[in-house]
Amino acid sequence: MASFWKTDYDSTIKKSKERMAKSEQLQLIDENAQWIKKIRDKNMYSLNYSTYKAKLELNEEEANHFEKISDYQTDLTFKSLPYELALMEKDSVLKQKRERWHTSLSKDVYIEEALNVLNDLKMTYGKTKVAESNTIKD
Repeated sequence: MASFWKTDYDSTIKKSKERMAKSEQLQLIDENAQWIKKIRDKNMYSLNYSTYKAKLELNEEEANHFEKISDYQTDLTFKSLPYELALMEKDSVLKQKRERWHTSLSKDVYIEEALNVLNDLKMTYGKTKVAESNTIKD
């Protein structure tokens, strides 16, 4: 079956990889994951209290470096669908949950990149013959 849509996936993937490679936020998230793994994989601890305490303080300083992850903010805004707006007028708990969800989405670097990918997708309609006329001859 012939394809009606032609999408430039290679270009979209390339642009996404370039954006992600340049993203300070994604680099910080990756660095944080590696740091957490290093901490979890550690299986030897000093029995000297001063050495142990110094190491804990160093870990705390390193952890502060990653606080920027939670401070990230995009320029994206989100709105509930009309049917939800009507429900939220009657249900304050639902309204509060949606507002927290929208705030969370606006801080999500992965949502931001997903929307960038969707924006990059270039689709063009390909004109393809769908059916042919056949004439029956006797």
